[in-house]
Order: sequence, then structure tokens, then C-alpha cells
Amino acid sequence: MALNFTAIDFETANRRRASACAVGIAVVDDGKIARVDSTLVRPPILEFEGINVGIHGITETMVVDAPEFNQLWEAWILPAIPSGTIVAHNASFDTSVLRGSFCAYEMPCPDLDYYCTRVLAKNHLSDFVSYDLQSVAQAYDVKLTNHHDPMEDARAAAEIAIALCEELGADDLEAASRKLKINPGKMWDRGWRSCGKGKAVCKYDPLELKAKAGLSVEKPVAKLHSPSALDPILNLDSINLAELSGLVQGVLADDRLVYSEATYLQEWLNKAQTAGLTEPNQIRPFLALLDEVLKDGELDESEERRLMQALGGKPR
Repeated sequence: MALNFTAIDFETANRRRASACAVGIAVVDDGKIARVDSTLVRPPILEFEGINVGIHGITETMVVDAPEFNQLWEAWILPAIPSGTIVAHNASFDTSVLRGSFCAYEMPCPDLDYYCTRVLAKNHLSDFVSYDLQSVAQAYDVKLTNHHDPMEDARAAAEIAIALCEELGADDLEAASRKLKINPGKMWDRGWRSCGKGKAVCKYDPLELKAKAGLSVEKPVAKLHSPSALDPILNLDSINLAELSGLVQGVLADDRLVYSEATYLQEWLNKAQTAGLTEPNQIRPFLALLDEVLKDGELDESEERRLMQALGGKPR
């Protein structure tokens, strides 16, 4: 089998998954990078949050005339995935952006296989403090000069995937995953399975997700607090910060919490604490929990349930 795939990286305008504002690709043909490219994307709701802009530097004025996802998918993105296989670093985030975008525009999700270079690296490399893109890129001497530029990040993920296959003596990503006892991720219309050790299949209602993303007037946005057997560790009423409340609302909207969302929340709370926007005793217990579950660079299902419960959400 030949090593053929397309690495993809999304940047988002705000906490909503259906808010792609840029996408980068790196097409790999027979183990070689054949094409790298990127484009700006106009989100369906033109709303940029400061923390997102601070990460990637993309602003509302830069995308106001850019094509939307529904225009780009058939004309630009899908033709760049001839293998039907995508790769991303922290793929749970990028695939959730895809699902959210398909739901926002009421488009069917095609059948796609996907692999996460963070998951593969975590199960192959040992004694790493973090398995973020910069750390893994450095381990494989992959140049990453402009992190969060989607084309740079996609290219880096592609080079890491190639290097991992070479180091494992695998002809393709499927063989590499077998050697590491990792299940490939899969996406299809109204369902997906994560790339990792688990085999759980997740299903979703596109109209429900669209409503929760604030893209439908027929259904309300998900409530901030879902019933929980335990009181949440993070008391939003005491903090009383609209931006944090909105951030948590976005996290809880799809009853899931992925690694990128947890690290994003961790970064926000640390910055808020440094800036004096919160009292330390209000967020210290939740930050301690975040530090504990994220220290190995991975978020498993039991850790996800703990964080969801701490936020007052509904654990899966």
C-alpha cells in the first residue's frame, strides 16, 4: 500500500466548532508531500473572540469577503482529499470542526478515515512532557516556524505522519496504527469513531448540533448547566464573567469535551488569573483538575467525564 493522505488544519473564529476561519492542507502522494495550500474561510456567524484572534491573528475584516465552508468543500477541500484519508494533529478538534460545519450548512458528511498524529506519537514516543504539535515536530526535526498558520501546521502534521511510518517500518498509516494497536478514526454521515484505543461509536443529530451552535432559531442554544449528580467545581456564578460563561457553554453544547477544548479552557483561566480577573480560590480547584488530567498530553474517556462533571455538564 502507498502512503497517501491529506493533512488538514483548521483555525476557528470563536468557541463554536462551526466557525472555521482558515483551513490548511498538505497532500501526501506515495510518501511525499505533493502540495501545500491554505485559504481563509468566512464563518456562518461573523463573530471573532479575542482569545482566538490572539492565537492565530485572523480577524473579521480579513475573512469578510472569503468563501464560506459550503462553497469551499466541493470546490477546494474535498478535491484535495483524493485518498479519502485525512491526518491532523489533535484530530478530535479538526474533525469536530468538519462535523460542525457540515451541520451548520445541512450538508451530509462523507465517509472519511482519519488519523491523529498526536495519538500516534503518544503511543510511540515515551517520556514526553507534552505531545503538542511543537514538541512532536521538534522530536522529528520538522520545521515549524509559524505555529497556528494552518498551512504550516498541516505541513508539519504531514511530515510527522511520514516520519512515524518510516520509524515504525510501516507502508501506510493503517499499518502504523496496527503496530501501535490504535484504531483509525472514521467519519460518516451522522456518526464517527475517534482515532485511539477505544471502539465506541458516536452518533449525532445534525439539527440538534446546529441548534446548539446557535445557528437555528427553531431550537434553543444548550443551557449552561445540565443536571448533575455532583455540584460543579467551577462556579460560574461566583466568577460572573460573560466570556467565560460563553466559553463553557460552547464546551458543553455537544455534551463532549475534547483535549483541545480542555487546554483552551486551561489557558484562558490561567490568563484570567494572571490578569486579576478572577479570585484564585474560585478557580484553583478546577485548574488543579485540569493540570492533573492534561499532564500526559491526552484526554481519555474517564478524564473527559470528570471534567464534564466538574463543569456542571452531562457526562457521557
